[in-house]
Amino acid sequence: MKRAVFVLFIALHLLLLNINAAEWGDSYRILRAAEFLRDGRSYPAGEKRPPLYSALLAMRPIQVDPVVWGRLFMFAVSIAAFLVFVVLLDQISSNSRVKSLALVLFALNPVYLYWSVRVYADVFFSLLVLLIFCVFGETWSMRHKTWSYAKPLFLAVLTILCIMTRFEGYFVFLTVLVPLSLGVAKKKVGFLRDLVSYLTPLLALYVPYVLYRNPFTSKYLDEPAGRVYDIKMLVTYMASLLFLFGFVHAAFFVIQRFRGVRSYFSKNVGIAVFVFLELALILVWPAAVPRLFVPIIPLLLIPLSESIVAYFSESSKPKTLWLLVLPLGYLLVQLYLRLQFLVNIKYALIAVFVCQLVIIGLIYFKKYTLFLWVLGCSLLIWSLSVIWTHKDLYISIKEASVYAAENLTGVVGYNDVSSVSDWYLNENPNRATGIKSVYFNYSKKGDLGEENIRAKGFNYILMTNEHNTDTILDIEKRPYLQQVKEFSFYINGKTFWTKVIKVL
Repeated sequence: MKRAVFVLFIALHLLLLNINAAEWGDSYRILRAAEFLRDGRSYPAGEKRPPLYSALLAMRPIQVDPVVWGRLFMFAVSIAAFLVFVVLLDQISSNSRVKSLALVLFALNPVYLYWSVRVYADVFFSLLVLLIFCVFGETWSMRHKTWSYAKPLFLAVLTILCIMTRFEGYFVFLTVLVPLSLGVAKKKVGFLRDLVSYLTPLLALYVPYVLYRNPFTSKYLDEPAGRVYDIKMLVTYMASLLFLFGFVHAAFFVIQRFRGVRSYFSKNVGIAVFVFLELALILVWPAAVPRLFVPIIPLLLIPLSESIVAYFSESSKPKTLWLLVLPLGYLLVQLYLRLQFLVNIKYALIAVFVCQLVIIGLIYFKKYTLFLWVLGCSLLIWSLSVIWTHKDLYISIKEASVYAAENLTGVVGYNDVSSVSDWYLNENPNRATGIKSVYFNYSKKGDLGEENIRAKGFNYILMTNEHNTDTILDIEKRPYLQQVKEFSFYINGKTFWTKVIKVL
């Protein structure tokens, strides 16, 4: 079973390797920082993300396109995360059914799979977190085994790598610190030595990093101040948490086997600390839902799988009404919020909902094998529909920017705020050099006035409606402007376009 899931995992990632027409805007900021480091320049002062992920992307072969290299890197990271998750499963559980189910849920999880085919640091950070828990091993359960001095050093290095990848790396530090400190407080033999052996190299590595780049000056720390916290935000958070696993009955199994879940976290103190801190952060930082769930998804799949297997091993049957509440709640939430990561394609949503209704009967009559098959179908539909929804994100901007970079000369203004145009016109090392481009703020029709356009010295303008589908251009009423080319795509019921306009 393990091999079959692994083959499926690799096949899916190969199939999805280049499915995305363009990356998210932040991906291009990450790639830009990588090119800065590759060229021997200092890390961009305005870049709010820690530098490690960009530093790794900077190691691309000269012949390989940066975006392609980023996707290949994520392919390797995803495989590594799968293999490390297998090791962690073997450490925590001896039940083969639990391990097989956890691997299926991991391989087809809609959130984890989606971000594993994007050039983003979350899955790489998840890999580092999984390594931390694998290295720490049984110390989480306070059953101390004598360490060599290599293990605290390795944990210190991994912790610094986590901190240099994402700000949640400081949660990883607490994840290691809390169990060790509890061991010291309980006067467990060996814990004080291991605590000192962990903190000493950690400080030695951390101080130079802070001197190089103080993470506490990042713009990230100011972002929560501008968030709106209301009922809709709370419902979005709860819906994302409840339906994070690609099927809607996860909460049912957790509640049915709550003692087992509680036992899992009490035995694995570090995992409990990390999951709690991440859940608190996501509540404070709701704009990043559901991406911020990525590092804790593998850690939550283990107790969930244990709960499912334990439930199907018992003879008692649940109340059907309780089972009906979750699929209906999922449908109502999705019809109201239209969350893209909870299936936003009509026919896919219907298929997923039907699968959930079938699963109710299989749960009630305890048909485990059929449950696995229907669950697998639901996961696959759910995951692929999420990826399909986003695969053409910013496609018109990318196509227009590539066209401009290859065919235009002079000064080009663009109103794209996603960093896609900036990458292909300014930062891509493979771009032509006869073009200069700058951001053009277009918020009202007056911005396209002849005096304003000529004052900026534009030869061409790239105008898009990808950020505001209500954008209207009246080029035909402006004799000093001429449309050269239009890139238009009908996606998910809306038309997205980017126009290449020449200034006469």
